[in-house]
Amino acid sequence: MACRYRLMADGRRQILTILIPGDFFDLHGFLLQATDHSVATISPTRIASIGRDAVIDIIANHPRIGAALWWSTMQEEAMLRERIVALGRRSARGRVAYFCARSFGGNA
Repeated sequence: MACRYRLMADGRRQILTILIPGDFFDLHGFLLQATDHSVATISPTRIASIGRDAVIDIIANHPRIGAALWWSTMQEEAMLRERIVALGRRSARGRVAYFCARSFGGNA
C-alpha cells in the first residue's frame, strides 16, 4: 500500500488518498513537469513505471485501453471532489472516521 500526501507549510503531512495494489497513481501526471504532492509507501510495495511514450502509444493505438485509463482518472477525480464536500461538513473526529472508512472499505 501507499499514500498520496502533501507537505504543509508547518511541516505536517496531509494524507490525500490511500493507494492499494493495482491502483494507478497520477496517470495524468505524465503531462506535468512537477506535481503538487508526493507518494510514499506504507507497506512493502512493488511499483511498475510506465513511461510517457508508452502511455501516449497506448492511448493512440489502443483506444479502449485509453478510454479505460481516462475513465479511471475521472473516477478518482470524482471521488476526490466528493471527499472535499464530505470532509468540509464534519468535525475533526468525523473527518478521521470518514477517511478511514473510505480508505479501508467501511461505511461512515
